[in-house]
Amino acid sequence: MVSAVSCPRLGRGLLLNVFGEYKDMPLVNIVVALIVVGLALWLINNFIPMASSIKTILNVVVVVAVAVWVLQAVGMWGRVTSYKFVN
Repeated sequence: MVSAVSCPRLGRGLLLNVFGEYKDMPLVNIVVALIVVGLALWLINNFIPMASSIKTILNVVVVVAVAVWVLQAVGMWGRVTSYKFVN
C-alpha cells in the first residue's frame, strides 16, 4: 500500500478508495469540491435563518473539516500527524 506522504507529484492528491488503496486525485476534483462546499456554505449562511453563534460554529467546523480534507488530499496530512518534537 502506498502511503499518503510518498506522492512525488505536486498538485496531485491521494484518495483512499473503498478497497484501502490509494489512488491519485486530480487537482480539478479538489477545486470543484472546494467550490461546491463554499457555495453550499454561502447558501446556508444567506438563506437559512439561524442565530449568529450557531452560524459561526458551523462556519468554523466546515472550514476546519475542509482544511483537513485538503491536507489529506494533497498528501500532507501524514506529515502533520507524524511530526515529532525534538527536545
